[in-house]
Amino acid sequence: MSLHIHFNYNFYPVGQGLFASGALRRNKAENPVFLWVYDCGTSSGSQFIDREILRLRRLTDSRNRIDLLILSHFDEDHVNGIVRLLQRFEVGTLLLPYMPLAQRLLIAFEEGSGGTDDPLTDFYLNPVVYLIEQAALGVDEIGFVPPSGTVGPEYPGEAPEPSGTGSDNEYKFTFETKQPAVAPDADQQMLTQAAAQLEDGKATESQTSIRYLPQGLRIRLDAYLWEFIPYNDDPKIAIPDEFVAAVDSLRKDLLSKDTGLARETALKKLKEIYDKLYGKAKRNRISLFLYSGPIYKNWTFCGLVRTRGYSMIFNEPRSEILDFRVDQRKRRHRPEDLRKLPCSILYSGDGYLNGVKKISRLLNYLSEYRVARIGVFQVMHHGSKYSWCPGTAERIEPLSSVFSSDPNRGRWHHPHRAVTEDFEKHGPVQVDKAFDFTARGNLFFEPPVPTAPLSLSRRGLNPSTAPR
Repeated sequence: MSLHIHFNYNFYPVGQGLFASGALRRNKAENPVFLWVYDCGTSSGSQFIDREILRLRRLTDSRNRIDLLILSHFDEDHVNGIVRLLQRFEVGTLLLPYMPLAQRLLIAFEEGSGGTDDPLTDFYLNPVVYLIEQAALGVDEIGFVPPSGTVGPEYPGEAPEPSGTGSDNEYKFTFETKQPAVAPDADQQMLTQAAAQLEDGKATESQTSIRYLPQGLRIRLDAYLWEFIPYNDDPKIAIPDEFVAAVDSLRKDLLSKDTGLARETALKKLKEIYDKLYGKAKRNRISLFLYSGPIYKNWTFCGLVRTRGYSMIFNEPRSEILDFRVDQRKRRHRPEDLRKLPCSILYSGDGYLNGVKKISRLLNYLSEYRVARIGVFQVMHHGSKYSWCPGTAERIEPLSSVFSSDPNRGRWHHPHRAVTEDFEKHGPVQVDKAFDFTARGNLFFEPPVPTAPLSLSRRGLNPSTAPR
């Protein structure tokens, strides 16, 4: 069976923040057979998120389901649009990076949250219950991705041919791992509370499963020979014992269903300890990277065919920023078969690649074969120089590099010039309040045509004298 799949990667113009999606479509159908979203937030104004969520809804035609939703971390400019998204879309699987309650509260205080009158406080305290309660159309399952370690999933070999027919059941995927998953004891109360709330039927009519996922996770979409690799690079920054002990002693009040005086008192006490220990120092360094792309060995052809965005090189909107076939020949790790061009994407959220060891750990985890096929790279932390080190672009070698930021907002003015110069030869694109970015590509599968073996006579040999 031959198969033709279109895929696209979209980065939406939400200013200082990040809202991105990807989709697989059979032929040129408007309705995707698989849709994923990576982050949904901005600090430039809620009107930008509202506008782009409506746009995503139109782009997906009549399909109101996000099959895979990933939140890279808990900073407000990456998550404050999630409620509006959950009001308009049903969600299959929602992935979050695992972090303990003490770490979530540090982020809340960094973001200026943590008050009982702030809706996001409930998110930081218990993201599971909060998201389930806000999901008007339901979430099938929520998974926590733990620190990934150093050993990633192996790149798969030859697999059966794709079986995609466009049926409603083919959004289903499988989690592939070699290790069991064990949730940390400290957060059992959060998971238990969420499960109890589901049983009471107070959060949603549908049942949401909650699980702590194992290390080395690979998500496999077999019908279309596509894979997703989440990567949680936890820097293991030590949280002072005083803060951890205070959180543990107040855990019952913080996670109580009753949002009364006890919770308010607990939050105020923790905020006082936070101010004494940290002041305004940033302590969040966790961000969930995500690799997504086809399993190349099994497709007859795969590659990006066109991009559209605001080019930093030419300082103007361009519909075709790169000639991918020409650029492919310049890559160090080019595949021998030029019919299989780089078309995977790597999202980084606000991740840190600010040292050679960090970059090497990520690339080794993904494997050289996957890294060599990265066509689009979302540059970490809006192009901050503190999340980057010289030579990052050369190690990853994307065809297009996406900077999602508002250069005119705040004192940081992301992206930093040194970072954009590093990516100058890798198709740097600015996504801000006015300009978006889209990359499109194709996948073809043509089954081999069986041929009858040549007879001896057709090989030019005389059957009577041929050696036996």
